[in-house]
Amino acid sequence: HYAVGAVVKIHYNNGTTAMRLITSGISYYGQEPYEAFFGLADNTTIDEVRIEWPDNTVTVVEDIAADQVITITNDSILNTEQFDEEKTILYPNPAKSIVTIESSRNINEIEVYNVLAQKVRYKKGFSDTANIDLSGLSPGSYFVKLISNSGNISETFHVIKQ
Repeated sequence: HYAVGAVVKIHYNNGTTAMRLITSGISYYGQEPYEAFFGLADNTTIDEVRIEWPDNTVTVVEDIAADQVITITNDSILNTEQFDEEKTILYPNPAKSIVTIESSRNINEIEVYNVLAQKVRYKKGFSDTANIDLSGLSPGSYFVKLISNSGNISETFHVIKQ
């Protein structure tokens, strides 16, 4: 949410690079903005804006005019689109502590994100059944992402932690 955790990098003036990390709540009695502002001096264009999102996807936008505000979104983050080619089951949902995932997919990693798109759990290696321990997490909504051996997101599930 609000791109918290994203890294924004810009390249301009034939090789000059600047970077901002989008953070939240690290100032005493204040909060940092969710925007990334860059000073470009006399430069009139940005060669490239590269955003590395918390879900490990990357968005690149090129040839942007200076002196403007642009909004770039990551439409794939926390996506719960379902795939029908193969069967994957996640249960129980809602869950108090352990969530079991059974899948016929070739899954290599399992990641759990909170609603701010912050990774809160990670598990590497997956046969056809895996258990994810949610017992240390606060009650609420989470997203479980299944990632294939090639690094592509295979499926994302919405899970309620009781």
